[in-house]
Amino acid sequence: MWTTDNVPGSARSAPSPERTTIFRTALRHLFCFSSLTSADLTTTGGFDLDDALLVELARAWPNIKEFDLRAELMSSAGCRVTLSGLCVLARLCPALVVAGVELTTFTIPSLASVLGGGQQSAPALSELRVGYSPILDPFLVAGFLSATFPKITKVFAAYLDGFEIDDPTDPERERDALLYYFRWTLVDEELSKTRALSSNKGL
Repeated sequence: MWTTDNVPGSARSAPSPERTTIFRTALRHLFCFSSLTSADLTTTGGFDLDDALLVELARAWPNIKEFDLRAELMSSAGCRVTLSGLCVLARLCPALVVAGVELTTFTIPSLASVLGGGQQSAPALSELRVGYSPILDPFLVAGFLSATFPKITKVFAAYLDGFEIDDPTDPERERDALLYYFRWTLVDEELSKTRALSSNKGL
């Protein structure tokens, strides 16, 4: 498993010497492993990741089956990967079963914009790990995920236990973390209900 010690170009952010952010230059050092099927990267300060870099990653690792970028701290850095970016990742990596990346879900793309030709983005994708991802409307997000990823059955969000806030003196950050976690559990519940209904219809 790759860690921040394995990746050149990692940078430590002041003032905490333990908070490490992996920047895009460092991530690109791993793109030479074109046959990679599993990538599990963990760091304290998160990843410098957006939709454009996610597309680069998908093209570099077309055979990836499990992909997980985790931050151990609830970082103040904004999430820049969108739901549209997630769909492109999954479409370019058709074997992808597990995707782990922090998302921004404040804007829900139209289904027409991500489902070219009426096809779902990734028939294989079954598990989504969102870490500390901001979310406003869990029901809209659940509906979007259900429509674009037909086999998705589980969504995991990070809870404060074992996923600490980088600034524990900020009470609003703790409140937001708990609120986002609760909303993602609702997404998970809605997806379970949708799959149960689909199974019943198939009987």
